[in-house]
Amino acid sequence: MDNNNDLQQRIDHSISNNNMINPDEQRKYLGTFRERIITAINVADLQSKKYIDKFEDILKSNNTGQIILNGNLSHSFLSPYIKLATKYNVKFIIKTDKLFGIRDNNYGLVYASNTAINQNDIDIENQ
Repeated sequence: MDNNNDLQQRIDHSISNNNMINPDEQRKYLGTFRERIITAINVADLQSKKYIDKFEDILKSNNTGQIILNGNLSHSFLSPYIKLATKYNVKFIIKTDKLFGIRDNNYGLVYASNTAINQNDIDIENQ
């Protein structure tokens, strides 16, 4: 009987809570893990559009990942990157969860692999 009660408590807990592995990391990287990131662009750089060409070069050399966009930002900031995703046939997703920040140092775009790649420096400005 205790096993059934324990199982029911775990089920109830899982249903009522959003259990994430490394929630702070997933919040920072738009729902993915640091180890999967190919490149990332913070909100300030996304708004300035100064890395569009550099991001296109990355997609030309590697179009196997998925672009994750912070949907809490203006569509005008995201649009050039959506066009590139379409041009290079790269999957993209727009996430609008309130937990994704819109401050300059938050990430507005993350380009991630399906598996761990452990890239040393993920910020596009340093690549």
